[in-house]
Amino acid sequence: MFLPYFISWVVVGAFVYNMFNYEFGAVNTLLRQHQSVFSFILIMLANYAVKKVEPDYTLF
Repeated sequence: MFLPYFISWVVVGAFVYNMFNYEFGAVNTLLRQHQSVFSFILIMLANYAVKKVEPDYTLF
């Protein structure tokens, strides 16, 4: 009776595991290929947050 539910969760788990796999996962591959873009966005967001709190400590 519960076998179809179990099989579907196994399939979902396999997809999630493969997406976040350390070596060949889709998310890891995307982050490795676009590392400089993500770093730039994080620096800009941090600079914006610092500017809201203390404008004298911003990078530019």
